[in-house]
Amino acid sequence: MRTIHKLLVSLKTAVLLLTVLSCLSIIGTLIPQEREASEIRSMFPRFGNTIIFLGFDDLYHSPPFIGALGLMSLCTLFCTWTRFKFTRRRLFKRLENVSISEIRSFHVSRELRGVKDPSRFVSGWTRRDFEDGVSVFLRVHGRAALIGGLLIHVGLLIILGGGVYGSQVGVETAIRGMEGDSMPIAPLEAVKAAVESDRLRRWGRRVEVESPKDPRLEGLHKRIDELDAQYRAGIASPVFEMKVNKLWVDTPKTPDEAVMVRNWNSSVSVVEHGRTVASAVIRVNEPFSWGAYTFFQSDWAKKYHSIRVEIVPTAAEAASATSAEARVVSMPIGRPVKFDWCPYWLVVLNFYPDFKIMDQEFVSVSDEMRNPVARIEGYDKDEKPVGDAWAFSRQLADMGSHFSKKPLPYRFVVIDGETDNETGLQVASNPSVPIVWLGCILMTMGLCLAFYVTYREEWAVLKPDGKMILAVGGNRPPIMLVPALEALVETAMHVSGPDGTSVVEKEGKS
Repeated sequence: MRTIHKLLVSLKTAVLLLTVLSCLSIIGTLIPQEREASEIRSMFPRFGNTIIFLGFDDLYHSPPFIGALGLMSLCTLFCTWTRFKFTRRRLFKRLENVSISEIRSFHVSRELRGVKDPSRFVSGWTRRDFEDGVSVFLRVHGRAALIGGLLIHVGLLIILGGGVYGSQVGVETAIRGMEGDSMPIAPLEAVKAAVESDRLRRWGRRVEVESPKDPRLEGLHKRIDELDAQYRAGIASPVFEMKVNKLWVDTPKTPDEAVMVRNWNSSVSVVEHGRTVASAVIRVNEPFSWGAYTFFQSDWAKKYHSIRVEIVPTAAEAASATSAEARVVSMPIGRPVKFDWCPYWLVVLNFYPDFKIMDQEFVSVSDEMRNPVARIEGYDKDEKPVGDAWAFSRQLADMGSHFSKKPLPYRFVVIDGETDNETGLQVASNPSVPIVWLGCILMTMGLCLAFYVTYREEWAVLKPDGKMILAVGGNRPPIMLVPALEALVETAMHVSGPDGTSVVEKEGKS
């Protein structure tokens, strides 16, 4: 047990655990959390499966992170208990536990001779007499600094404990919306059910990859269905709705005329039973709290609702059509549209403003119109598909024919698009937040006491032969304690016996 205790209170162990937690936090920052397995694989083609296997796609709930955080909490608990016992001895039993050799070992000390009447010098000091006739006197300044050291440990322990507790009971989800949208906010229990369903669903996909016939999957799917039903019931009866009033971006110009984003702003209102009860503007680092939830500005995107496309008839179509000229039209995304000159209904099924091909699939790596592609399908008047087409930018327009299974008699080229801002809000509920704030307050108080309050012990050892040892210790470097020793020596030098003999000073360590 002594070996285990020594390991847990070791500074090396604490540094190692802090390093592990820091590295894991960096990984959790670089890897998007709680995403679909397919999305993780598309973002990290080489390491996607490894990330999913290790649980780094949900790192802050993974065994490595929780284990390191729990072990750090255990080390802090042992350190706090050790600090408590040390503080208790220093506050109440300092004189009882001191030894003459300890006082002699102080870096700031001196030995004096010839003090005939030292009682006046140590008047009011705490006294302890040893069996060999030696008397030890103690005077203490700044006892609150000792409390500061204990508060630092207690505060850190509360912060870590709150982190472990919050990782188990806290929930996070996300909502997205554009101007005018109203997003229902389900009761807390329903959101917890949804979060748990997502975790089980991700875990189930891993199991299916490793063992498609695993008997655990049947019970897992049943539990997921129950949790999904609970969440749908919560959405059907929300506690309130979050309405998006206005979205805008602050883009001030720099001295060199460059435009940069300063902040993303989401003006929202809380609607309960059809009545607006609260309003706020949510920005980065400026969250908004209502009820059991706190809303953070966590994402921002451009939402393309339509694109402008140049449509050019192929040679065969141009020969039979009344006009062979190219036309530039606006096409809504996801809604069919009919033009007088075209015999088909056309619909933009998918649009990727900045596409790349990963695992033989189109994905968009940004919201900017850098490398656009759109998938278009045509339908006849009976709503039966007659063909498809891929519309690329003008530089890649010839690629369209390579991806179409049944090409339409037109060539499509993406010109540009019309966008609306879409905000992404993180919705969090964490009952451990007050606990963590309490730990922060205690730790700050402890730091102030430890750094700004000087703890100083002034010792006087009287021997039967009349020699006196003066020593000073504390929570400051020895060079800062020398003036206190000089003041003690000066006071002692003015003490003289009834016969008027003066004090003779002998230099000691300083």
